[in-house]
Amino acid sequence: MICLTFVWTVAFFFSELLQCIPLSVNWSGFGSLYGQCLNVNMMIIAQAWSDVAMNIIILALPIVKVCLPSQSWYKLLTQPRSLSYNYPWGGS
Repeated sequence: MICLTFVWTVAFFFSELLQCIPLSVNWSGFGSLYGQCLNVNMMIIAQAWSDVAMNIIILALPIVKVCLPSQSWYKLLTQPRSLSYNYPWGGS
């Protein structure tokens, strides 16, 4: 997941950096030089939606560890001490 986040960051960094050709249009403005730029609104929307998707994936990663018990379901249900002693303090 760290690699995916790094690749996502680098890709959007360079897409923002190289959105106009020639590059001098980025700092001199549209009136002084002739050039072409990408659709900035679509880039922002793509970045926002992909950021939301990445955040949902990152937040969903620990759910598997939290939802699965450390012991079998049979052992949890047949031994009342395991539920009352382990889970209030984080489980074992």
